[in-house]
Amino acid sequence: AAQAGVAVLVAAALTVAGGAGVAAWPRGAAPPRPPVEAGPVLAPVAYQYPDDAPEAGTRLRALAGRITAADHDGESGKYGYHRVKSWGAVRQTSPEGLEMSYVLDEQSWVAADGSGRLHTVQLPPEFPSARSREYWLPKLAEQTAAGSADTVDDLGPGLAGPAGPPPTGPALRERLHRGGRAADPLRAVMDLFGGHVLPLAHRAEILRELAAVPAVSWRGEVRDRAGRNGVAVTADDPQHRIQLLLVFDPQTGDLLAYEHLDLARGEVLAYLLFLDYGRTEQLG
Repeated sequence: AAQAGVAVLVAAALTVAGGAGVAAWPRGAAPPRPPVEAGPVLAPVAYQYPDDAPEAGTRLRALAGRITAADHDGESGKYGYHRVKSWGAVRQTSPEGLEMSYVLDEQSWVAADGSGRLHTVQLPPEFPSARSREYWLPKLAEQTAAGSADTVDDLGPGLAGPAGPPPTGPALRERLHRGGRAADPLRAVMDLFGGHVLPLAHRAEILRELAAVPAVSWRGEVRDRAGRNGVAVTADDPQHRIQLLLVFDPQTGDLLAYEHLDLARGEVLAYLLFLDYGRTEQLG
């Protein structure tokens, strides 16, 4: 994903959480490490309207007109806070093209100048297909969790996230259509929610601008990978055989989830779950 403020871990090590008891090991001997865990095979988010999707513009404008304040709308502070779970950034591919990717649990605290702190934890891998999981499972069983994949980075201006306020008016319209491909507006919306804690009026403006994009399809009620109910839109890029999905909170208009789908194979290429937005005076 092109989201600013996401620390990409290249190492394949996992954080090992200790149990309640404390084991004693011979002096000079390292305790045995458990094998690397493996997560599930991913299924694309299921749509209310998988075929013959209704026109999205009218429904997005209606959503923009009825959304209400979120908890973070009443917060203030120097730093914008996000917690995002993402999959698809840290990939391993076999010679046969079978992939796995680690899940990243990422927290960010970003000031107005783009400086701040990123805290990233690497979680077990997930897989786009059963064949991929079958290929990688025995290889993961041979590996052990070596070291920590829990990192904290303090970054200077413009490095933790975008500097300055989010675009509005003509600048927002230009941002959504930058790139020229049919699915680019959805990717731009994902970037805006990933880089800013957007107030109610700005969320409504984004929904209205998205309503004017002719390639967007309404997919109706969905449930995201965190089990939350939302409403979804998609846009296809036929040239690259991909589809992008956005899931919005039907009450607040916050972005709940993003998915990048391979249309040719029906497989998930990447996803993000936006688990929390907020403002605070303190770095976490």
